[in-house]
Amino acid sequence: MLKYFFYLILISIFSSSLLAQEDPSVYYQKGVEAKTIGERESNFEKALKLYMNQQISLKEKGSENGYLLFNIGNCYYNLDQLGESILYYKQALKLLPHDEKIKQNYNIAIQKRISAIDVEN
Repeated sequence: MLKYFFYLILISIFSSSLLAQEDPSVYYQKGVEAKTIGERESNFEKALKLYMNQQISLKEKGSENGYLLFNIGNCYYNLDQLGESILYYKQALKLLPHDEKIKQNYNIAIQKRISAIDVEN
């Protein structure tokens, strides 16, 4: 009986650690704290993949989450994919039009994206 109890504890600890690893915010934070470009990109890509999976799941249920869209935009921004980040910030703003942080990040991405080639005469 004690042996089975021990196995149950091990399984629950192992399951908990797997679930924690699949939390996109953990990878996002690792990307922020990364010391190398490769480590940074790898963690933001993992976070993005997990956030996108959540987004797909919500869309299949006919729902959307502005904060999730904002997080996806942040991942794209940190991967220097400004067009995609702007797209997701816009979608987040449609759902959360008064959120100042989303507005701020959207404006920063727009400003960073503007270059001599982007400006129309």
